[in-house]
Amino acid sequence: MDNEQPHGKITCLATFAQSKIAKAANGHVVPVDTLADGFVCPRSGVAFPRLYRVSYPNLDLPPGKSTPVFDGSFFSRFQLSAAELYTNSDFPGVPAVRKEAFQLLAEDDRCWLEVFAFGCPQEASGFTRAALRLVSDPDLTMTVQGPSGYYGLLVRTDKPMLYGMITYHASALREIPALGREMMCTFTTTVDRQGVVSQTDPLAHLEEF
Repeated sequence: MDNEQPHGKITCLATFAQSKIAKAANGHVVPVDTLADGFVCPRSGVAFPRLYRVSYPNLDLPPGKSTPVFDGSFFSRFQLSAAELYTNSDFPGVPAVRKEAFQLLAEDDRCWLEVFAFGCPQEASGFTRAALRLVSDPDLTMTVQGPSGYYGLLVRTDKPMLYGMITYHASALREIPALGREMMCTFTTTVDRQGVVSQTDPLAHLEEF
């Protein structure tokens, strides 16, 4: 029970912080089913792919055996597609991979997600190299090509105050009247566990807490 108390305290503080972020950014609740086919950035029009929680069976290799066996547990990965990244289920007697599309993070997800849209494969490749400076595990990053571009996913376990949030980053050309020309603008939108959508980058608010 003692081990659960810090987590519970962090969850309460995160909920408080995120409600303040949403209020400051005039956030509003959206019906979850509107996100079922993937988030669409309201300012850039960029459509993101669906998010998936994919659970893979854990394997164990008993002494003297050459074929791994299922140990009764699963490990999960957040993904931008339902494609299977591991072949664990190919072994005899090992259960199938479990795949679930989701729109919001669950209460027990101790992480926050950043999803990026890119205009070309070179940008996606650069994202992967840069992301590995933020996370130690390559499995916490992913890039995919979708019907409308390239996308990157970063699973972050730092910044506990942001646990449960999904932040989307997209870019689009916009006319800047003061400059008399178009410029590439970046738009950041965040969705929290309650389905509140805020047009803000939560990192910009962390220093307030």
